[in-house]
Amino acid sequence: MNEYLKAKDAISGGAGEATVTIDGRVYNLFSAKKINAKVSKSKADIKVIGARGVQKKAAGFSGSGTLSLYDVSSVFRKLMIDYMDRGKDFYFDLTVRSYDESSDYGAQTVTLYDCNLDEVTLAQLDADADALEAEYPFTFARAAMSEEYTNSDI
Repeated sequence: MNEYLKAKDAISGGAGEATVTIDGRVYNLFSAKKINAKVSKSKADIKVIGARGVQKKAAGFSGSGTLSLYDVSSVFRKLMIDYMDRGKDFYFDLTVRSYDESSDYGAQTVTLYDCNLDEVTLAQLDADADALEAEYPFTFARAAMSEEYTNSDI
């Protein structure tokens, strides 16, 4: 066991891959710049006789995140326009695999299910931008971890 984390074992932030599955079709997110997803627990107040403090009890969760992509794909725009025109909403699964070949800690793969975009930028231009980027905030209903880092203590 190491007494400290060796620099070579820190997972590089850009090392890994991500895919989106929409209606059974898998898209490689090669244009991803940043992906962030988190879960927030909902908590109910529990008041009991004899205690002055309010206790908290987990009562559910809410999953949300943001995809930051270089603006080189029309897939999400087409799906959003279809929703606007016909009312047909779309859901997708997002799989993110973090790994770094130089690390002894292996890889971690997390899949977020039933993702739904909150908003989509339909068109943009920016004379000051070296490259156009788009952010896609989303929610998700559940998650699974199919691969986890090895050798990991907290």
